[in-house]
Amino acid sequence: MRQSGFTLVESLISTAMLSVILISGVVVTRSAMLSSERSLNEDGARAGLDRLQQRAQQYLRSASRATLLAVPTGGTKAVAMVDGVTYNNIEFRRVVGFAKGAVVYQPPVTKPPYRIYFQAELPNGSGSIYLDDGVQTVPLVRSITAASFTKSAKRITLDFSGHPESGCAKATARTTEEIVLRVP
Repeated sequence: MRQSGFTLVESLISTAMLSVILISGVVVTRSAMLSSERSLNEDGARAGLDRLQQRAQQYLRSASRATLLAVPTGGTKAVAMVDGVTYNNIEFRRVVGFAKGAVVYQPPVTKPPYRIYFQAELPNGSGSIYLDDGVQTVPLVRSITAASFTKSAKRITLDFSGHPESGCAKATARTTEEIVLRVP
C-alpha cells in the first residue's frame, strides 16, 4: 500500500529549490537597495553643485566685464582675465547703477572686489568654494574637488565637480554652466 506525502529526497530537492529562490530574492533586493542609495548620493551631490552654481550666478550675472580679474595658477596678483585661460578664482564688481554719467559699482572701486575662489583643504585636493565680499568670507559649498572659471568674450564658464553635501565621498557630480555677462 502506498502512503501519501513526500519522500525525503523530494523534501530535500524542494527545500534546495526554495533556498535558491529565496537567496536570489535577497541578492536582487540588496542590489536594488545599493543602487538606490548610490543614486540618492549622486542626486545629493548634483543638488549641492546646482546650489553652488545658483549662488555664483546670482553674483556673476551683474558682474561688469571690465572689472573681471583672476589670479593665474602660481601667481600672487590678480590680473585681467584672458579669454580661454582657466582660473580657480574670479574677482569682480557688480554694476548697480549710473550716477552723473558714471557707472556705480558694488563694491565701490575704493574697496576690494568680490572674490569667488576654490581653496584646497584636504590632502586629496578637495576643498571649498568661498565668497569674499570684502567684509567677510563665507563658504558657498564644501567638498569640491575642482573648480574653474573660464572667460570667453562676453561669457564666463563655471565648471565644478565634487561630492558636496551628499554625505558620501564616493558620490561625485560635475556641473558646467555658461553665464552671459551683459554688463560692459
